[in-house]
Amino acid sequence: MRLRERLQEERRKLRTKKRKRRLRRTVGWLARYVSDELLEWAADADGRDPRGQTRKDPKPFFKAILLGLLAGCKGLGEVEELTEELSEPMRELLGIPDRIPDTTMGGFLKGADPLDRRQSVVISGVWPQM
Repeated sequence: MRLRERLQEERRKLRTKKRKRRLRRTVGWLARYVSDELLEWAADADGRDPRGQTRKDPKPFFKAILLGLLAGCKGLGEVEELTEELSEPMRELLGIPDRIPDTTMGGFLKGADPLDRRQSVVISGVWPQM
């Protein structure tokens, strides 16, 4: 392997390590500061069809979306990939049972009132109150 290729490979490994470390820190922060009692507000802002509301709890959706925001994801597709990459201990810590499809998160966000979601985030302590 040439020197240039070896350096590129080392940089890629370093970026991957930093990304995983940042993800672990973000998951720990969410588990520590965003409690389930505060996420009950997210259940009120659930914009999904009533049939879907009976099958799945909205709290994991809200946690996954917050995780994506804090991890720097640019879209719901990246958030879906992020939920797929989570290790089992991180899933248990956050209460996200498995991969959450981007279409499901989109339906969750699309039908909800924006002011209700903003209030949910403010109450969760993620953004300072305005």
